[in-house]
Amino acid sequence: MARVLKIGRGIKQLSTPTYFPAISGSRGNLPVDQLLTLVFSSRYPRVLFSSYDVYRMKPSKRKSIMAEVSDYFRNGCFVMLDSGIFESYWNRDSTWTFARYGKYTCQIDSDFYCSFDQLPKKDMSIQHFSRLTMRSIKSSAMISKSSQAVPVIHGISPEQLIQMLRKLMAVMKVVPIVAVAERDCGRTISERAKTIVKLREILLNGRQNSIIHLLGCGDPISLAVYSYCGADMFDSLDWAEFAIERNELELANISQLELMNCNCVACSRKIKDPIKKVLLHNLRFYQDYGIMLRAMIQRGTLGDFLIERVGLDFLDRLT
Repeated sequence: MARVLKIGRGIKQLSTPTYFPAISGSRGNLPVDQLLTLVFSSRYPRVLFSSYDVYRMKPSKRKSIMAEVSDYFRNGCFVMLDSGIFESYWNRDSTWTFARYGKYTCQIDSDFYCSFDQLPKKDMSIQHFSRLTMRSIKSSAMISKSSQAVPVIHGISPEQLIQMLRKLMAVMKVVPIVAVAERDCGRTISERAKTIVKLREILLNGRQNSIIHLLGCGDPISLAVYSYCGADMFDSLDWAEFAIERNELELANISQLELMNCNCVACSRKIKDPIKKVLLHNLRFYQDYGIMLRAMIQRGTLGDFLIERVGLDFLDRLT
């Protein structure tokens, strides 16, 4: 199922599989504005952040950050806006309404913006949850004419998530891109991988060459497995919370970068702040790793790479 796509937005172009470093006010080792500035100054060409977090900033800081976002956006980099449901939920903030989501989504320059997603509840019927989700997706899609709306679907089980994709395809003639949360795809990596295969098969059977964006996925091995299964784009907070061991492809404690003896571009520079050094190291890793994944897909060697990392028995279980 692995493939390399070129996605264009005006004169901009990105290739998949690709990773968006996510920024959230709910987690991270630096404040949102500092993380955004770090990504912008590093020239990493993609970022995902929440419109809710911009809404929560003080007016002067909000104005400054929105100007930085505009410069970043106009200089050829990709901006994806999350709806802010996750952050507002954890903050128990009932002031984050669809109206405010629409207002800030329109004000912030972006290439993609996620729909105002509905979170499933165990006591809610699939029919009711489906109606709420589709209504929100349709309303969200009308907010901006300059940015690409990204329908976000959830499910309390892989089966429900698959049902939601079928429903989405029934109400939308064309689905250019769809976003699902990694955690909604199952409890184990093999269950999640099989769910992604099923989602890709449903899209292909409907003659849709849609992009699958996997929310909350940054583990390097998982990125390779899910790319193999048909996922295209990824985002997570991992880059801002861990130190990535480039050779072993493992996430380590953020304090352990100096134990890795890394000689990447970021580690070779003299950077006084140890947290910023780790984050720049991680951004460089994800950029290089995306290039490596695309090269393996084009050469037809991604399967061989995964056999070395996870074993043939594991790959066989996905079919």
